Amino acid sequence: RTRILKMLGTNAAAEVLAEMSADERVDALQELPEDVAEKILDRLEETEPQVAEEVRELRAYDATSAGGIMTTGYVALPPDTKVWQTIDHVRETSEAGRAETISYIYVLAFGGKLVGVVSLRDLILAAPSKSLADIMTENIVRALPTADQEEVARLIAKYDLSAVPIVDENGVLLGVVT
Repeated sequence: RTRILKMLGTNAAAEVLAEMSADERVDALQELPEDVAEKILDRLEETEPQVAEEVRELRAYDATSAGGIMTTGYVALPPDTKVWQTIDHVRETSEAGRAETISYIYVLAFGGKLVGVVSLRDLILAAPSKSLADIMTENIVRALPTADQEEVARLIAKYDLSAVPIVDENGVLLGVVT
C-alpha cells in the first residue's frame, strides 16, 4: 500500500485515500514518510476538506489507542427518530457506503452526546411508529479515545459486542471500534 501510494503521486494518492474508510485512510498515511503524508493531506484539504479534517483529528491519537483504531463510519440519529425512519436511513447509509459496518444505531442528543444504542435486531423487531428513545438501551459500554486497544478488545469480548462507541470526556460520540 505504501509503495503504491508513493508511486501514484500526490494528486492520485489523495483521490485514492478519499475513497477509503477513515481508519484505513489514517493507517495508510501513518505508513508514509511524514513529508509525503503532509503533501497528500494538503491536496486532500484542497479537494476534500472534510476528509482532510477528519484525518488530521484521527492522526492525533496514538496508533494503539481506541482513538487510533476507531472509525467515524457509523449510524447515529436523534432519540425522536421513528423506527421506520431509522430503517430507511440505515438503507441509505448502507447504499452510500458511509458506514464501515452497521451493527448498532447510536442515539445522540444535542451536541452529539451519546444517550443510547439500538441493535439492528431490536430495530427490526420494534413497531415502526416507536421512536428510538422508546427502544434504546441507555446502559452503554463505551471507551475513551485514550483507552488502549487491548482494553477495547477486552470490552468487545466480555460483553460480546460487534462495536464499542468511543466518546470524549463529555460523552460526545467520536467514533466506534469494530
